[in-house]
Amino acid sequence: MELNKYIGTKIKHFREAQSLTQDDLAEKLDTTRQSVSRYENGERKANQDLLFRLASIFNVTVDEFFPPRQTSSTFGSGKTSVMVNAMYHMYNGSVAAGLPDTIDAVFEDDLDEIAVPDYLMNGYAGNKDILFMRVNGDSMNNVIPHSSLVGIKKWDVNNLKNNDIVVFSDNGEFSMKRYIKDDKNNRIIFRPDSSDESFSDLTFNIDDSVDLKILGKIIVSIINYD
Repeated sequence: MELNKYIGTKIKHFREAQSLTQDDLAEKLDTTRQSVSRYENGERKANQDLLFRLASIFNVTVDEFFPPRQTSSTFGSGKTSVMVNAMYHMYNGSVAAGLPDTIDAVFEDDLDEIAVPDYLMNGYAGNKDILFMRVNGDSMNNVIPHSSLVGIKKWDVNNLKNNDIVVFSDNGEFSMKRYIKDDKNNRIIFRPDSSDESFSDLTFNIDDSVDLKILGKIIVSIINYD
């Protein structure tokens, strides 16, 4: 069975288990009955944001929309083998998307594991350099709301592009912002992306930023709309 159709059958199963009609579910998702029907028939791909909203509505985990965890599984023609999910490190604390928040020994202490379906990982499935954290704050709420999960990958600073979202530290205090390198003025800017205009740029002179470290780049976000 193709993955989209498998997920669709699970959506229908959970909907019917709660005695919801397609119209009822459409109202909860702020969409149409036709869209719900297309998701359930596998005609339309359910993206990560939708799956997490459905998980909240049905009071289940996202993993329950996927086949049971295994080394590999085949879909469709049976010629393609794909990983169902992989385990990643997750930091017990949070990374600030507001004022900087101290994170001690982030790759050494207070690490748990989290299972994330390959379906959500945008080509980074199984990458061991990825660390998940929960966002705390609103300075990036236009793109990543408070309490969302983010996957951070170690990244060569020389390969960063302007407007990449990064987690950085200044003298041990970590925060999440958009990265902008201003070569003309020899500075690095960390810029919020928020509906709250009280947040402002954090600017560092490149020559004086010896304590400035970039932990990594945000490569995936699992958004919480609540």
